[in-house]
Parts: sequence; C-alpha cells; structure tokens
Amino acid sequence: MKVSQLPYRRVTREEMTAGLRHVIERVRGARSVEEILEARAEYLSLKTEYDTAQSLSYMRYTINTVDPFYLAEKDYYDEIGPEIENLDLQYASAVLDSPFRAQLEQALAGAASDYQELLRLTAEKERCEAELEDLMARWEEAAQALEQG
Repeated sequence: MKVSQLPYRRVTREEMTAGLRHVIERVRGARSVEEILEARAEYLSLKTEYDTAQSLSYMRYTINTVDPFYLAEKDYYDEIGPEIENLDLQYASAVLDSPFRAQLEQALAGAASDYQELLRLTAEKERCEAELEDLMARWEEAAQALEQG
C-alpha cells in the first residue's frame, strides 16, 4: 500500500489531552498492578493513534511541501507536540511513582530493553527525518534553478 492510500485522520488536541489525563488519573488511582497495566494499554493505544497520524501527515508533507493541507497539519502537530510530550512525562512519572512499581518492573521486565531500543530507533528516525528535510530542500533549490535557467 502506498502512503497516499493510507487513511488519515487528525488526532485532536482535545481527544489526546483528555485521553492522556484520564490514563494518568487511572494510574494514580490504581489499586493494583493490573489496573496500571490496563491504563498502560489505553496509553499505548492513544499514543499509537497519535504517532501514526503525526507521522503520516509528516510523510505526506515531505512528499509535497507546498500542499497547504499537509503544511497546516505539520504546523498543527508541531504546535501541540510539546503539550502531548508534557503529558507523556506526567504519565511516566505517575507510573514510576506508583506503589506498585516493583510489581510493574517484574510484569514489564522486557519493556526496559524495549524502551532502550525505542529510544535508539527514535533518534535514528529523527536523524533520517532531518536528512530527508535537507534532501528535499536541496531538491527544491535544484528544481527552482532548473526552472530559472
């Protein structure tokens, strides 16, 4: 399936902030490790939906940087990104501050190494995105030079 064929739906600031705040409160109010794991599943679902929409809009923007719709979407995600990252930190803090932390660490034993791998892959993704932006800018400059010359 091509990127252009993937369905796109904007994930709104309101649905993300409400959903993440709900998850954070569930973690803080949990009475068992199972309740935290259920909240974690909800968190991961929310983040997957958000990250997918953000990535898809960014990919489509890089394919055509003059498309006003995807330029607006890129700007939108750039605008709400810090707020979502702040809620991500609040979620992580709630999990780490949980009285069930030791049980969580046991239940998620493989998650720590998965998290390190995720950090590595995220850094690699950001490097690739920066390289793609640079290549796209150079391509646009070359295309403009050809048009003028």
